[in-house]
Amino acid sequence: MSSFFDHLDRNFLEGTTQPVRPADWLYPLAHQWSDFLAGTCGGEQVLVGPYDPDLVACFFSSSGVLLRTEERPQSQSEVRPDPERDAIYLEIIRQAARNPLDPGRMLEALAWVNRPMRQAWDWARELGVEFGRIRVRRFGLLDKRIGIEDGNRLAAQRIWTDTCDSGEEWLQKWLGAEHFVFWWSRDLWIDGEGRIFAT
Repeated sequence: MSSFFDHLDRNFLEGTTQPVRPADWLYPLAHQWSDFLAGTCGGEQVLVGPYDPDLVACFFSSSGVLLRTEERPQSQSEVRPDPERDAIYLEIIRQAARNPLDPGRMLEALAWVNRPMRQAWDWARELGVEFGRIRVRRFGLLDKRIGIEDGNRLAAQRIWTDTCDSGEEWLQKWLGAEHFVFWWSRDLWIDGEGRIFAT
């Protein structure tokens, strides 16, 4: 009997090893607080995030080619206080309990109190990352579920049954909208602006 993680591993390998788009296609990844952080540093593009039990950073050239990865263990100690930012985020969370706020800021505030994401943020700041959207080429880290797939696996798995007459029609709409799947331990569906729209 296979486990849930075996299922994820199979989907990751199937999706990242059967591309549809050209190898030089650039995939946008916007700065996110849910699973990873994106930005630039010293002429390189960077992704940083928790990947239990470690933190992982992927470094790309300005043309989007994966150059290297670095890892460091997550610390079990408390994160350092940041009185100014702590107060801002606590107020965002308090206000959100009363009425909806900008979901991006709310997500950022919730991630701030999440120890692994906070450690990823601290590491990104230590590296000098300027947060923002990056554009990278397709890649896959075979020892981790980190990488990019075009989405043809979803068509083959018949994700489209309620919205299109065929998998090919669904895939053409998906590709036309510049959607793709970004894996950071789990699969995140990304729109043409680099934002997560489903998981």
